[in-house]
Amino acid sequence: MRLDTSQKIVGFLASIEYYGLGLDYMDRYPGLINAVTAAEVQRVAQKHLDPDRYAPAVVADPTRVKVKE
Repeated sequence: MRLDTSQKIVGFLASIEYYGLGLDYMDRYPGLINAVTAAEVQRVAQKHLDPDRYAPAVVADPTRVKVKE
C-alpha cells in the first residue's frame, strides 16, 4: 500500500468505506495476504486464466539468460 500522499490516503479510506472492509482493514491486510495459499492461487488461476489466450513475456538481461522458444 502506497499511502505517501493525502490524496492516496483519502482514496484508500474511501475504498475501505465503499467495500465495507472496516477501519481495521489496514491492520488486517498483511494477515489476509499471508493467509492465501499456493493451492488457492492455482485454483483461481485455473478458473480465470486461459493459457491459450495470453502470451508470456520475459524481461531479463539477454546476455545472462537463455530462453527456449
